[in-house]
Amino acid sequence: MKSRGHKLSSFSKDMSGSIAVPAAASLMLIVGTLALGVDYGAITLQNRKAQAMVDIMAIQAASHITQAEEMVRGYLEDNRLDYAISVDKGYLLADGKIVGEEEVFHLTNTVIELEAGTYKPDPSLVVSERFVPAGPSAPDAIRVRARQKAELYFASMLTDPFEFEVTGTASVTKQASFWIGSRLASLNGGILNKVTGALLGTELSLNVMDYNALAAVDLDLLSFSKALASRASLQAGTFNDVLAADVSLPQVLGAMRATRGVSGTAATALAAIEKSIGNADTEIRLGKLIDLGAVGNDRIDSLQDIEVHGNLLQLVSSAAALSKQGRQVVIDLGTVVPGIGQVTAKLAIGEPAGHSPMIAVGSVNDTVRTAQMRLMLDVEVSGFLALLGTKINLPVYVETAFAEARLRSITCGASYVGDEVKLDVTPGLAKLAVGKVDDAKFDDFSRPLALERATIVDAPLLKVSGIADLAVSDTSSRTVTFSGTNIHSHAVRKVSTRNFIGSLAGNLADKVRLEARVLGGLSLVSPDAALSLVGQTLENAAAPIDEAIYNTLLALGVKVGEADVSVTAVDCGRPVLVQ
Repeated sequence: MKSRGHKLSSFSKDMSGSIAVPAAASLMLIVGTLALGVDYGAITLQNRKAQAMVDIMAIQAASHITQAEEMVRGYLEDNRLDYAISVDKGYLLADGKIVGEEEVFHLTNTVIELEAGTYKPDPSLVVSERFVPAGPSAPDAIRVRARQKAELYFASMLTDPFEFEVTGTASVTKQASFWIGSRLASLNGGILNKVTGALLGTELSLNVMDYNALAAVDLDLLSFSKALASRASLQAGTFNDVLAADVSLPQVLGAMRATRGVSGTAATALAAIEKSIGNADTEIRLGKLIDLGAVGNDRIDSLQDIEVHGNLLQLVSSAAALSKQGRQVVIDLGTVVPGIGQVTAKLAIGEPAGHSPMIAVGSVNDTVRTAQMRLMLDVEVSGFLALLGTKINLPVYVETAFAEARLRSITCGASYVGDEVKLDVTPGLAKLAVGKVDDAKFDDFSRPLALERATIVDAPLLKVSGIADLAVSDTSSRTVTFSGTNIHSHAVRKVSTRNFIGSLAGNLADKVRLEARVLGGLSLVSPDAALSLVGQTLENAAAPIDEAIYNTLLALGVKVGEADVSVTAVDCGRPVLVQ
């Protein structure tokens, strides 16, 4: 018995085979983990493959949104995919057959859902809010969802197959060509010659007919860019290369003359300007005025899907102004303003604020802006006091802020008639004043100018001073809608501030706070009478002063408290994936 007990005790202490059971269990765990890893990798691959396919389907569907189901069905048929598309009457198969819900799951493990809507590429919106299912507006985007049963290899022994979902969204690339500025209406050729000539550094003698001819031309900017590349001998591959090049004003004017669609009268006027400035070597970059968007990356010898136009007169004056940005220009208007005496204008043009072209090809939220300017008119006003040998010198100060147009929405129809573009337009605000400003700071746009009381009458026996400050403070934008017909005809729409209408100088005259001092006794005119005479004289001079202000700014495509805008083309053609 002792011997047998000893053997059993020895056997119980023998640990040589104890690893077998844990090893077998661990092996099963390792094999199971590897099996799940294989399934996970397979599911990941299936997911990527499904995502790639819904992205392609979204692009195909967005290219013809009104035929989205047929475009996707054609893709399935061409690629021999046994997917089904969810439609109103059931499920559409690749062969065009429609089946019911019970039958479809025996035929395929993937169901496609299509949803049309509109897409807003607004970075302020979270990604999930940028796609909006189709409502009253025409759809411009497609969202494709694919629900697919995962194919399992090992895990199917442990669980039933499950579904995963992938989504792809594509939107039609919509772009519009639009501009902001001012169409000239009531022209004073003398003022336009003085202002434009001063900017160009020459004397002009164009007549109103010449300016009207320039204003009547919508310049084809793509054709112009090609002509400019040739005229300036640019080694340019793309339109952006042309716009980024340093070119001279004579080269710009010559290219304008060579552009198709420029009338004979307009070409003659351009030739006269070109001749008057001679071989001016001032160089400018037109990219500060024109932004061609995605079109700018196209080669200049390629065909484009969109036309880009800009008003010829505005382009001439803006190109001239571009050469003077950051510098003051003194303009002697002489007697070209009827109804008042000598007028001297001082003009300062601000540098563009960041990326702020006047003409652009853009998408939703892109903007165009006019220039920021300061204008000081020193006006000699005639009247009863002038008959007494006393002159009235009125310093009128005008500061214009940027007028801005933001592209709000683009809707594309089956033909141009169904197109629609909306712009949010904020007219150029202004500070209008009678007073004295610091000449040394006149062209410093980084800070506001301080206004001081100015001496209006400075005679040996009579001094009259005055000050007035009037601001256009309406900063709200107006939404302007351009129909397809408006766009096709290049219609121009005017937007004005609501709280500032009528005579500029008239409004100022009402606000001028006058003070008079009679020195040494003046029997002919009392202080009160002098103030009354000065006030009445300013009111009578309001209309010609308005003409001087309006035409000086109009020559540069700017209006006080107003903005003219136009949409000249729309293109909806290139579907792209979006988030």
